[in-house]
Amino acid sequence: MHSFIFSRAALVAAVTFVASFSNQALAQNYYTGGHGDIGVGYTPGESTFEPHWHLGSGAIVNGSAISGDREYAPHEAIAWTTATFDAPSGSDTWLGVASGTTVFRMGSSSFQPNIGWATEEAGFETDWFNGTINISLTDWSSSNPGDFALVASGNALFSTYGASGNTWAFDVEVGHAHATWYFSQPGYYELSFTWTGLYTGAGSPPEGIAITATNTFGIQVGAIPEPSSFAVLASLAVLGMTSCLRRRRI
Repeated sequence: MHSFIFSRAALVAAVTFVASFSNQALAQNYYTGGHGDIGVGYTPGESTFEPHWHLGSGAIVNGSAISGDREYAPHEAIAWTTATFDAPSGSDTWLGVASGTTVFRMGSSSFQPNIGWATEEAGFETDWFNGTINISLTDWSSSNPGDFALVASGNALFSTYGASGNTWAFDVEVGHAHATWYFSQPGYYELSFTWTGLYTGAGSPPEGIAITATNTFGIQVGAIPEPSSFAVLASLAVLGMTSCLRRRRI
């Protein structure tokens, strides 16, 4: 009969590590490079948008370039950035750090992944009241390791730190836009966005139809353990808990 011996500290560390990852953080698809978007589609007659990841041909997913465009449900993929940058002027108001502080950044060809925002699948500008769909940052996990801000031309569109508003009137005619993502600390972030718009396209009543949707997207910032390392820690946690259960039964 074989037995396993674990120090209490090792077991606690392994269990804590595994428990720290949500189901979404354990998704199989890590998007680390190339162009992609957080997009929404809309089918006339429906009452909700369809938020999703839309990754372009050549985007790097799980270490390999994908062929052709590919879509993933919000929980099926995680964007992962390791790019650092010196926080610019004004970051104390929207990220809570002094300018020059090393932070994490993504959203351009120089700071991967090159992730933007898209509404091309939501129809034409004339289908929406004022030609816009509003995007709001409506929730973020209390377990996020730091603060997040989405910045364009020095102004925060979204911020978990202190910026007011957190609503971006996205011009549907543009259909696609990029802004800079900043994160104050490494770790795993969950951010919930809400899309709202008044559909006035074909088949809608004169006053239009209110369309909305909310979904959570995961972002990994900084290094994470290799899959093999995670597997070892997960195995230690399972074996350790099994060992404890066996001991209790004796």
